[in-house]
Amino acid sequence: MRVLLDSNILIASIVLNGKTTNKVLQHIISTDEFELVLSDTIIDETRKVVEARWKNSLEYFEDFIKDIKFHYLRLCAGDKVVNIRDPKDKHVIASALEAEIDLLITGDKDFFEYEYDFEVITPSGYIAKYIDFSAN
Repeated sequence: MRVLLDSNILIASIVLNGKTTNKVLQHIISTDEFELVLSDTIIDETRKVVEARWKNSLEYFEDFIKDIKFHYLRLCAGDKVVNIRDPKDKHVIASALEAEIDLLITGDKDFFEYEYDFEVITPSGYIAKYIDFSAN
């Protein structure tokens, strides 16, 4: 299953050390069932936000990107028509469509207003649906 993380999930996990988002990220990268996909636009957006708000965490973010295994997507969609309220989020949907993902994990409510060819889920929704606690 191909999974795309929105920049808010990367920030919550990597920079803010969020318990729920860390659990999601660790599950995705530790199982063969899921393939993490990140696009150049999502990485760049995350980098800009981290540099602007948590400059001391920028090196940690860069190390994370270097060390983690993920499928890298160079977005070539241009002006691909996508359904999203905020034009600044267009690149996330374009990345999802171009990468042919199965699942987008985000905390941004705007992504839940439309139907896509992939599932959109929150981190807590991911945990409830995909992490089997009975296996522990």
